[in-house]
Amino acid sequence: MSTNEAEIEKEIQAKGLNAPRLTPQMIDDQIIGEYVVRASDAFTGAPSHDALKCLTLCVLVLRNGYTVTGESACAS
Repeated sequence: MSTNEAEIEKEIQAKGLNAPRLTPQMIDDQIIGEYVVRASDAFTGAPSHDALKCLTLCVLVLRNGYTVTGESACAS
């Protein structure tokens, strides 16, 4: 738990709040696969643009079968 997370937890407990909460570890435990690819490497056989070299794509596979996608900012 980071220092910031520990401070937040301390404040929650000081206020007497006791609703169930998710922890970063609980979220991490749901991820069973992580796939990361640079966009320029993902689209083979098609014309490529230099901008694709600055874009990273990520797919997370969760225990329940759902997928979560993310992308980086296009900056170099």
